[in-house]
This record gives sequence, C-alpha cells and structure tokens, in this order.
Amino acid sequence: KDAGMAGRGAKGYLATKGWRLALALALPLSGICAAGLPALAQDSAPAALTPAPTDPVAYAMQRIAGDGSVTVSLTLADLGILQPIGLSGLDARRSVFFPVPANLPLNSARLNFQGRYLRGDGGRTTYLVSIDGTPQVAQQVKGEKSAVLFEIPVATTARRTGFLDLNVAWASVVAEQLCADERAIGNIFEIGPDTRLTYTYDRNAVTDITTAWSALPPHPILLMPPAPLSRNAFDAAWRIAAVLERAGRRARMVSLPQVGDEVDLTGLDVPPGFAGVPAFAAISGKDKHRIANEAEIGALLVVSGPGAIAADIAIVDENLSGAVANALAALRDQIRTASPSAGEAYDKWTNAGSGVSEPGADQNVSLARLAGRPVITVAANAGAPAAGILADLWRRMLVVPRVRAITAASPDLVNAAEVPLSRLGGTPGSFDVLARGDWSAGFDLATVVTGGRVPAAFAVDVSAAPGAGDTAPIASVFLNDYLLGARNLTANGQPETIKVAVPDYALTARNVLRVSFQRQPMSDRCRETPQSFPVAVLPSSRVMLEPAPKTEDFVGIVPYLAEKAEIFVPQAYLQAGASRLPQMVAIAAAAGISPERAKLTVVANDTEARPEGTFLALDTNVAGATSKVTIAEDRLILRERPSEVLLNVSGVTGAGVAQAVVANGQRGIMYRTLGAAAPDLDRPFQFGRGDLTVLTSDGPIVQLDTRAPITQEVGERTDTLGRVLRIASNWGTVLAVISILLFVFLILRARWVRSHRPPRQ
Repeated sequence: KDAGMAGRGAKGYLATKGWRLALALALPLSGICAAGLPALAQDSAPAALTPAPTDPVAYAMQRIAGDGSVTVSLTLADLGILQPIGLSGLDARRSVFFPVPANLPLNSARLNFQGRYLRGDGGRTTYLVSIDGTPQVAQQVKGEKSAVLFEIPVATTARRTGFLDLNVAWASVVAEQLCADERAIGNIFEIGPDTRLTYTYDRNAVTDITTAWSALPPHPILLMPPAPLSRNAFDAAWRIAAVLERAGRRARMVSLPQVGDEVDLTGLDVPPGFAGVPAFAAISGKDKHRIANEAEIGALLVVSGPGAIAADIAIVDENLSGAVANALAALRDQIRTASPSAGEAYDKWTNAGSGVSEPGADQNVSLARLAGRPVITVAANAGAPAAGILADLWRRMLVVPRVRAITAASPDLVNAAEVPLSRLGGTPGSFDVLARGDWSAGFDLATVVTGGRVPAAFAVDVSAAPGAGDTAPIASVFLNDYLLGARNLTANGQPETIKVAVPDYALTARNVLRVSFQRQPMSDRCRETPQSFPVAVLPSSRVMLEPAPKTEDFVGIVPYLAEKAEIFVPQAYLQAGASRLPQMVAIAAAAGISPERAKLTVVANDTEARPEGTFLALDTNVAGATSKVTIAEDRLILRERPSEVLLNVSGVTGAGVAQAVVANGQRGIMYRTLGAAAPDLDRPFQFGRGDLTVLTSDGPIVQLDTRAPITQEVGERTDTLGRVLRIASNWGTVLAVISILLFVFLILRARWVRSHRPPRQ
C-alpha cells in the first residue's frame, strides 16, 4: 500500500493493522510470597565460571544457581506475524512492536533483520530501518531482486512502555518527472517473519507484578495443581488464561504431573553434571518418560527446555503447594547423597525462594521465585478478582510484589450513552501523511458492552492541515475491514466529525477500528513537490451505545454474554485437569465472555444445566433447550427443523458444534464435542452471523443460519436506508396511480372553480 506514516493510535504490535500481538518472553520466579512457587531453571546462558571441578554435580548446581541472566530470542513469527509484511508505492512505512520487559535494561541486544526486495520497475529505491525512532540503516538498492540481511545492535536503554519499535520505510520513485504516475507495482520491499530480536535481562531485577507480566513469553506456561482439579482451581485457571488471551498471549496449561504419569521430554535440557543424580539421569535423553518418584518431578521443576515445568503463572492451592514441596524435598535428598557440597548449594538456592506455600489471607496475587524464575502466583479461591486486577485497565498499578485483590472490574456502562474512543485501546494523536496513513484501535466487545448495549455508531473527530495541492484529503472509517463511511476533509486544521453507523454484521468478539487518511501527493501540473502534512484523530472521538438486538443467533446473544454470562461445564472437565481448559478458553474468548464477570457452574455428569440468564454450556445438556444438533459418539445429525435433516454423518472426530439456543426463555450458546478427541482451537476465532457453527482445528469451517438466509431483526437497526430502497422498487405502480388520481382531481377542481366563478360585471 501507499502507506504514509502509521498511526500512533495503533497500540497493537503492527500499527497500521491494529494487529494484536503477544508480550515478551519468559521470566523466572522472584521473591517468595504467600502464593510463591519453586523456582524453575532459566532459559539463560550461564556466565563464565571456573573450570569444571572434580565434583560435577556441584559444578552443575553452580551453573544453575550462579547466574541471573535470561536470554530471550523472539521472531515476528513468534508474535503471530506469519506472512511477510509488504511495502510498496512512493512512500510506505510500517511499525512493528517487539515486546520487551518494561523498565529493565536490555543487555547484548541485537536485531537480525531478514527481508527481501523486488525491483521490477527500476527507478530510485531506498529503504530505511529505525529502532525506537532512531535511524539505523539506510540503503539504496540496485538490481531486480535480492535478500536483505543485516544485524543492528540495540541500545540497552530500558523501555518504559514495554515495547521496542522497529520502523521500516520504503521509498520508490520510478519516474523522473515529479508529477508522473508512481503507481507502479513492481517495486516491493518485504519484512520477513524470521526477523529476530535477541536480548538478555537480569531476572533478579524483576521485583513487581507489572514487570513480571511484561516479561511473559508469547505462550506462557500456566501451572495448575495435579488432576483432578478442584472447582476453585479450575475456575481461577480459565479466568487467568482468558485474561492472557485478551492480552495476546495463549497460555500453555500444565497440571503438575504425578507419580505414574507419562510426560513429554522433547527438548529437555539436563546439565551433564547431573548425570550422577538418579532423578536427572531418569529424565535425560528421552522423548517420553513415566514418572517413577517425586524426585523426578522436582528435577522437571529445576531444569530448562520445552519439556520442563518452567511455570510463568501458577494457580496455587494446598494441593499444588504440598506437591511441589514434596518434589523439591525428594530431589534435595538425592542431590545430597550424590554430593554433599551440591546439597548445601541447593539448600541455599531453594531457601532464597523456591517453595509454593498456600496464599495467606492478606494477599492472593503475588510474585514468587521458583528456582530463581519469577512466577506470578494466583490463589485458587481468588479467580474473579485476580482476573480483574490483571486485566489491562488495572494491571499497570501493580508495581508491588504482592496484592490482595478483593474486587476488580471494569466500569459499568449499563446507562452510558457514549464512551470515549480511547477506552477501546487507541491513543489519539497526530501523524504526517504523504499518500496514506492509518490510525487503528483494537478492542474486545466485552470492554464496551455491559447491560446488553453494543456500539451503534462512531463519531470520529479528526483534523487535517492544508496540503500543497488542491485536492482535499479523504478520511475513511473501517470496522473489521468493513467500510462504514468516508468524507472529504476541509483540511483547515479545525476539528471535523465523521459519524458512521455500525451494522450488526461488522461486530465480532474482537474488533479493529481503523481510520485511513489519504492525500493526493502531487498537485495539478507538477507545481508542488510531494510533501507530507499532519492529520490527527482527536480525544473527543467517541462510540455511541444502544441496546443490542435480542435475536436468537450469535449476533444477538454474544453482546449479552459479554455483560454477565453463566458458564456450565461437566464434572468430567475438572477430572481431565488441563486437557479441556484450552478448548473452553478459546470458545469463551470467541463468545466475548468477560473473565471477571462470568459465573462458573460445574454440572454433574449426565445432568442438565438450568440457566438463570445468558449462558454458555460446554458438553452439557440444557433443560428446556430445543437443540438442532444430535451427537452420539462420532455421529453428527443437524436439523433445520424437527422433521428436516440437513446432515447425518458418522466417523467424524476432532470437531465441535456450537449453536445458539433458547432454554426456558434464556438465550445462550451450546457447544458439543464430536468424537473422543476435541479440536485444537489454537487460532483465535469469532462467532459470526447465523445460529450454528462447526469447528475444527482450523477454526469455523461451516456457519449456518437455520432460521432464514438473512433475518429481518439483525439488519433492522442500521439498515433503514437499504430497506427503504428495497421497498422503493415496488412503489412505481403506486406512484403512477397516485399521480393519475391527483391529475384527475386537479382537472375536476379547476372545472368546479370555473363553474362557481361569479360573472364579470
């Protein structure tokens, strides 16, 4: 695109697309507190130590405990940018934000840029790469195509925002004449998804919850007690995982293994010096292993690598704290037996903070150390307030190692007629535009929906400075890539309002509002040189709210789920431990359910749920619901009406079906798993239009509206003009008849007037 400067309001990682990306890589635990955990070995490069002594176990222990540095390596692909970012046109710019630990210096930081360019149209082509606004590399390119590979050292300066800004600009001037057409398609510059940021930070400098959160990896490990889970532990786990999902991180949920469990050890890094300790020797060099004793669990807590239990967040109750304490104690006995000096070092290291004690009454969210690794611990009985305090609205105030969250929720907007646009995540501000520039804000529907009210219209206040040319700039407003409205701007530096209605079909659980500015970069007859001029999205911009339509489909139900939903799960979910939670979190996120407002109800197996309000039922039958879906093991039957079957198939597994239903006057969504294996819903998705969706690991693959192709109620609120135009096609005959009758009436009236006119004197 002929992208001008990316809008500052885009606080996602990709400014011009409002992309939502994950935050920084994993941190170790710090400072034991009432919800503390045992420290896990760090993914860090150990500092140079003395030559290996005659006691290899003591030396290995020294390597684990002696260095506090953590090395992080993060690519754009890790952040969800899986395709190259293309720049083309006269002047194109993109900003990508790498998450880094907030307020911590970055040591040995470097950026390895990987990209390429195509230069089929020739001309003068140049790229400029800047970091945090400071130009680093500028190069004029030659030839038809080439890879672009280079390394940039990154300043150690601490970033208060928790992001490193990588900005790439591409200029392509094809013609020699200034006002010639520059819309050539052959000059393209791409930022590759393998572009990598590598840095090291001191884990011992992580001393508060906010900093620890900013240092979480894109896929943090959420450690839970051993299965089966208690109701409180399950409730806290799904809520914290949902908060992580909203923040752009998908949690990897792990239940602490027990003796007899088989674990995956692929990628496990066991220091060679620990070969003399039976627990470490048992888990070394294997892909799979069945745990034989508690010491082996302790070894998994200490070592690093993908197969380790390197927790970033932990849901703590007495079961987890007791199991971790026993595992570390059993490992201590084996280390002491193998090497008394290593046992002393182990005691000193773990005594600095490596146990998980059950939270006290004065705190339920805290920062602990588990084998030197900072871990955010959440009390199992504090799921809802912990989810609220860790949400975007309140999290930045947690500059302390521990808090007691009693109540934490977003403001109630039930009676609000409008909400500032800044609440949606965008930051108002000004930026320069030569040809095109975008401002964007990403927001979850639940952040602006309470009381069943949804966005009905946006009033976007903008201003633009005059340009050198005579053509007025254009501002266009998009929601989820649907064009809602556009207008020519006066461009006199004064505020102008663009008011656009929001159709129901444009709203999803996760939304991106984008304001695109376009200028004509050249004036008539080449009288001015192309020059960028400022535009602004103003703080007075707002979103107007109105009650959501009460239709029996996803569009009508999701806004009410975002307010306050009742979630039903069978007892089997708790018995399965961590295995069912990812599926539940993905579906709850797609439905826009608020993790701090929702209520969890566990239903006994083979018992019907009885909702009292808007609900989400997972693998649970709902009393009074008329289901159009029948599932028996791997057989699926879909009905449009009780007597009409749309689909009857067996042998399908690894899929699920979600449907909008009404049960005894309460509306909600029922989800059923098809077959023995649940789909791996690792990609974010939303419930769109219709009342039935079939899900697989690729997301929604079938979406149906079994009631009608398009319901009148859904479009009624915002499509008045369209309905009028559709009706107008039937007005021709009516208007013709009315015109004839009016003409006849006028003739008769004229005759009557003449007949009653008094004679002239």
